Amino acid sequence: MAIPFDDIKLLSTDYAPMSSEAAEIRSLATIRHSELSSLNDAIRALESQLLAFKAKRVEVETSLTVANALLAPIRRIPIEILQEIFVQAIPAFRENIDPSSDDSLPWDFDEHHPQKVRASIVLVCRRWKVVAENTPRVWTTIALDYRLPSDMRIVERWFAQTRQRPLDVYVRPSVWYNIDYDFTHAMITLLEGHVSRMRMFIADMGHYYLPAPSIARMFFPSPGERSEFPNLEVFVIIGGNVGDLSEIVGMVHAPRLTSLVLGSQSNFWLENITNDTLASIKWLTISFRNGPADWHLDRLAFCRNLRVLHWADRAPRIVPLRAPVTTTLSLPSLQYLHLSDGIPSDFIPLFGLINMPAVQLVAFRAPAFSHHQFPPVLDSLNVFLERSSLKLTTLKLKDISMIADATRLRQTFLGLPQLISLEISKCRLDTHFFRHTLSSTCPNLERVVVEHTTFSVEDLVYFMDTRIRGRTGISVQLTVLEENSENNALVLDRRDVMSLNQLEREYKHAIRIYWCN
Repeated sequence: MAIPFDDIKLLSTDYAPMSSEAAEIRSLATIRHSELSSLNDAIRALESQLLAFKAKRVEVETSLTVANALLAPIRRIPIEILQEIFVQAIPAFRENIDPSSDDSLPWDFDEHHPQKVRASIVLVCRRWKVVAENTPRVWTTIALDYRLPSDMRIVERWFAQTRQRPLDVYVRPSVWYNIDYDFTHAMITLLEGHVSRMRMFIADMGHYYLPAPSIARMFFPSPGERSEFPNLEVFVIIGGNVGDLSEIVGMVHAPRLTSLVLGSQSNFWLENITNDTLASIKWLTISFRNGPADWHLDRLAFCRNLRVLHWADRAPRIVPLRAPVTTTLSLPSLQYLHLSDGIPSDFIPLFGLINMPAVQLVAFRAPAFSHHQFPPVLDSLNVFLERSSLKLTTLKLKDISMIADATRLRQTFLGLPQLISLEISKCRLDTHFFRHTLSSTCPNLERVVVEHTTFSVEDLVYFMDTRIRGRTGISVQLTVLEENSENNALVLDRRDVMSLNQLEREYKHAIRIYWCN
């Protein structure tokens, strides 16, 4: 029997070839060496051919990519359309900023910062860069904040590329001081040269005092003079301390102004704005940190086209009213009223003097109203409802202690026959609020939202059983904390949790509960 000398299993045995077998093995090794050499030559030939094929494949792929790119629809888009795409890609500033909010940025996310979006466009290709740089509207939205370059020439180039188009400008002077004083002075000088072109001006002054008066005087002229701003539609200034300008500045005329937000630490005065400018305003926010905002009440009479009014004093009154308003103030176009943040008690009766026949939404936010102030609020609200109850469809209450006379509170809600939505956030409700107030009032109520608010679970169960059972078209949304917190959170025991879980199972079509830890 011939021994298979090329069988690898022989290596794991104790086999040792004899002399005759060794000669046979050497002959086999010579043959295998010749075969291996031939195979290696064949492999090298094939590898060379494979490299040639791969090189050809890259060439073909490149050619195909070029062909597809030449046929891409983007290359056939006229420059005018491409320009409009770029313009629409630049996020517009949010016009209606709430000075009492922690987030006062005019855009939603850092990714939407106008400088960042523009950089993304011009870095795509040479053609896009050329088109963008020759499209003035791509550059008319300018944010002078933390993404500001320290080279003033770059900022000047931004303004130059707008080619005298109307501007939307957001400034945050605290960033300028992080560079140096000369840069701040140069920035203010630059803005002064373009202020007449501004369509929107948003200034977040922060806690820095020095640039605030300079920025204010860009818009407010000397006594006896009048500044014209034909393009200005939105004017926002929050934070900072600009001082009392009412006695040292002239009049401002901006006939296209539609949104005015004043939230500085001191005061801009509506009396320094012309009457026809006030008549053009549709959104007005007065939110002064050092009060008194109600010094402006007499000027509201000229805001006859006002649709949204956000009124807040963010600190207790330090001076009395200059001229208390005693006659009814009519705001015929007002649809949304928001009173918030430390409104003093002597302002509350004035609320009853405002005639708002078209108002659809009213929002109250404290610490405007303490436990003792809430009953007078109800009295003023009842006077208001006598004029406006047939229009009011939404009521929002936040940070208010609603521990009041149940009869008086029920009387208030009886005056809301058209109320559709009630939103209560971070409030304290009477233990019988749902039973005595909501169960038999507001016949058109469709939506109740209660967030982080103390209430009686047993009281809510009664409301659901008497008002919701067998009915459709009404929903209740609860956001509750399972643990105590500093936000007037509802503290639940095991029985309360079981009751709410039972409600959710029984009224799954009408109630939604969000549990927070």
